[in-house]
Amino acid sequence: GQMTHCVECTDPVPFLVRTRAGLIAMTDEGEKTAPPVICVHGIPGSVRDFRYLAPRLLERFRVIRIELPGFGRSPRSRLRHVEALGEVPLAVAESLGLDRVILLGHSFGGAPVMRAASRRPHRLSAVVLLASIGTRIHRGFAMDPKLYKGLELALRMPLLRPRLYRVGVERYEKIKL
Repeated sequence: GQMTHCVECTDPVPFLVRTRAGLIAMTDEGEKTAPPVICVHGIPGSVRDFRYLAPRLLERFRVIRIELPGFGRSPRSRLRHVEALGEVPLAVAESLGLDRVILLGHSFGGAPVMRAASRRPHRLSAVVLLASIGTRIHRGFAMDPKLYKGLELALRMPLLRPRLYRVGVERYEKIKL
């Protein structure tokens, strides 16, 4: 839920914008003439992931936070794979009439940002990756896609969820990134 008090952060309520990538929830803060930064969250994530970073960026930039399809207030769409999700930040930029933007991707959000940068570099002023995933799966996370699907279903079960999270944390700690 929404925080009632937020010290040194901004936490605006997202609104929906129609783009060629579908309806996308977003926020838009700062001077409209400042260089625009489009922030893309990780998993699970939302525009709230940037609530502490945004005030620092607002000193020099227009900060636009988006929620990828199926996250936060953005409805699910046909865009599910990283290749397709790379279209979302640029579709938002187009809907706002922005020719060139800075893309900032956090964690999983780095993948669509890198995809957008590789396909349309002329649309970007800069790319910022913040604790981003890489361009290929780390050996510690290599897993059969069917197993991921089964894990997704199991995480929906209230009795299994706490145990699965503990196992996930234990496995992550053993990877030694």
